[in-house]
Amino acid sequence: MNGLAGAWISYPAVLPLLHNPKFNVLLSAASFGESDEEVVLEFWNAPNTTTKERYRYDNGAWRSAGPQASPEQQLPSQQPTGAASEAFSVAVKQDLNTPPALWAADRETGRSKRIWDPNPQLATRNLGEASEFHWKDKTGHEWIAGLVKPPDYIPGKRYPLAIQTHGFQANEFMTDGAFTTAFAARPLASAGIVVLQIPTRHDHMGSGVEALDQIAGYESAVEHLDADGLVDHEKVGIIGFSRTCYYVESALIKDPKRFAAASIADGVDESYVTYLLFGVGRSHDEKEQIYGSAPFGEGLKTWIEHAPSFHLDRIQTPLRIEAIGPGSVLQEWEINASLVKQGKPVDLIYLPDGQHILQKPLERLASQQGNVDWFRFWLKGEEDSDPKKAAQYTRWRELRKVQEENEKKVAEEKSKSKQYRSRNM
Repeated sequence: MNGLAGAWISYPAVLPLLHNPKFNVLLSAASFGESDEEVVLEFWNAPNTTTKERYRYDNGAWRSAGPQASPEQQLPSQQPTGAASEAFSVAVKQDLNTPPALWAADRETGRSKRIWDPNPQLATRNLGEASEFHWKDKTGHEWIAGLVKPPDYIPGKRYPLAIQTHGFQANEFMTDGAFTTAFAARPLASAGIVVLQIPTRHDHMGSGVEALDQIAGYESAVEHLDADGLVDHEKVGIIGFSRTCYYVESALIKDPKRFAAASIADGVDESYVTYLLFGVGRSHDEKEQIYGSAPFGEGLKTWIEHAPSFHLDRIQTPLRIEAIGPGSVLQEWEINASLVKQGKPVDLIYLPDGQHILQKPLERLASQQGNVDWFRFWLKGEEDSDPKKAAQYTRWRELRKVQEENEKKVAEEKSKSKQYRSRNM
């Protein structure tokens, strides 16, 4: 949670807020407000909008202080009330391609002026173009995502594609993406990779079709971008974080050849092992809701049929896994160990002291730059010349050999199967 993930122990009184049924579905981020006695909670609202609410700690309880101002709303005036203060308004302005800056406007004349730009150096940088991308999937669901093109984009050229999952804000400057963990939208674009930042559907959360909804969005997005001549459908990567790791893992299983590289960070996969590790003591476990039962007796048959952890043999995509903290290692160990035991290319990165949404600059660099390096390597065959990364690329080249051997075995098995069918027709 933004700025607050490490503060739950210090401020336990805020925890009752999470018991509100509204939060169970829509709470997406939290941060401190103007003081340690104030928090701002951000909620997802179907289909793809957000609202923010401010709470203050008062007399032993957290109480609502009203909605948080949106980026375009007027900021509280610090001047005395009167004609002078009413003549001007102050607001933060930004959009997908314009970094946030503080603007003052004359209410009478309509004239406005930028009064503070916290990032003036960006004005001299070519950051590439970000825009809204609209499409429909096979079910008719309408999607709106953020599309970021490389700074040196050439119309008609097909580029590798990296899909970033979890969220999209059309009224905010696009930098990393939805969060600071794993996502690196404009850095990836600067490396010559088109990036699509896809939001999360919430209409079927906690049901058996939750992951299938998201996969339909990913698959149809690739098909539309391929039909538009913008991307190379054989060079597509995907990044999952937190809950969307479940979607990414499911997508790799559903269509083993769809993605050329993938990355998941500090997330759930609704698996059998994590159910046993973290489900004890809970009055309700969402995995039981998704699969319709607990994984015991007859119910285990449903889990075996649908839970990703029982189908990891289908994964053929090189996978980067980020674990943040000891609990995350346990959570990610099932998929990591399974792929290692099967001789498949997987790389586990451990950040022992990080927060779920990474805050420290070096941890963000390890996560975000690590993904940039990973997708450059698998989607473009490129390596960073920095000698400090030599060990990383030595490890990945070995993984590439493993991947090539596995692809060769799959091709040979298909050839033998085809010959067998031909002889017995």
